[in-house]
Amino acid sequence: MGICASTLSTNTQGQLLITYELTPTIKVINSIDGSLKEFEQPIKTSEVLSGHPDTFFLCNSEEMNVDCHVPQVTGTEDLQPGQLYFILPISMSKGLLSLHELCLLAIQATKALKRSAEMKEKEKESTASFSDRRKSKRNARRNHKVDFQLALKKLG
Repeated sequence: MGICASTLSTNTQGQLLITYELTPTIKVINSIDGSLKEFEQPIKTSEVLSGHPDTFFLCNSEEMNVDCHVPQVTGTEDLQPGQLYFILPISMSKGLLSLHELCLLAIQATKALKRSAEMKEKEKESTASFSDRRKSKRNARRNHKVDFQLALKKLG
């Protein structure tokens, strides 16, 4: 989950339709506070790091290996949809990545992605409950109309 977009529309009967489309997003996790930002459109590294290029750098999670230097994504590079990136302190670029550090980043990513999925699920549920309320109101009106017609027949 987490790469899902939705659109609302109505069909010819006036029913509210919710369409979910899978669209890969660019996910960036801040290793300092564990926050996750998602971008639907291509964005450059320099835009993500705006204001802090000397203290932080960006790394693609797929290029991180134990006992290796953490490769930096260059400032002019476009981040790729479907990829997970970390904002890391510049001090991490100077040494080798330990297994312990990689595990901590993996745990942080798991928590951030889980929070994001839960928030999207709540949004989906609130949108669905809006649809259910519209349906129940429409059905109540339809049922009321039938009862009114029945009453007219009894009078006539």
